[in-house]
Amino acid sequence: MGHKGRRGRQRVELSKIKLEIYDLLGTVVPGLLTMALALVCVLGWSTAFSLISHLSGTMLTASLLGAFAVGQIIQEASDRLVKLFRGSRYLKSGRDSFWASGEKALVQQKIMRESGSNVESVDTAYDLCLTCIESRFPKRDTFIATSDLARSLWLLSLLGLIPVVQSAVASTAPWVHRCVTCGGHMFLAGICAYLAWARMVRFRYLSDVTVFRVYMAVGRLASESAPNTDMTMEDD
Repeated sequence: MGHKGRRGRQRVELSKIKLEIYDLLGTVVPGLLTMALALVCVLGWSTAFSLISHLSGTMLTASLLGAFAVGQIIQEASDRLVKLFRGSRYLKSGRDSFWASGEKALVQQKIMRESGSNVESVDTAYDLCLTCIESRFPKRDTFIATSDLARSLWLLSLLGLIPVVQSAVASTAPWVHRCVTCGGHMFLAGICAYLAWARMVRFRYLSDVTVFRVYMAVGRLASESAPNTDMTMEDD
């Protein structure tokens, strides 16, 4: 009876945690992975996995809350590293490339017709278009969350080299075997980092460029769906 009561309270505690899509993909998942990686670095692979597999409901709830905080840190760190290596505009390269294309003039003309403003800044135009389309691009939040998740996975793939090197140093196997194993793990980490980076760039591009294209389509869709009120009455 006591066990059932505790399990019931644990389910209630978990049910109180309500997460949006970005909270889950962009913060909690990276936070949990970072915490798991930290356990592996401190305790070793076997001990860490054994501890994780025996988490109780209360500990899982506490881990989710901790992951939300840790996820904020890992996202900020990955964002700063990307901008450090590739420049402050790298994550906005999608909107920059769109603004450098011929479609820029079409967006500017539509903004001029609707607001009377001649917008030259791509960031200003992006914010204006995003405001105008309102909820017509609901997948943008998912695209942003997926891009930020991939960005954190890129950093975690690099940080994952730490326990790999630790295992190679602590191993008692022959040095040739250790070098081959460590090299293989580093190769896999490099593949994961490359794929995560590619996914980050792709979904960031989609989240930016689609905003402009949805904005261009909003007026046409509204005019096509509006009823025709210009009817003429004929005399009998």
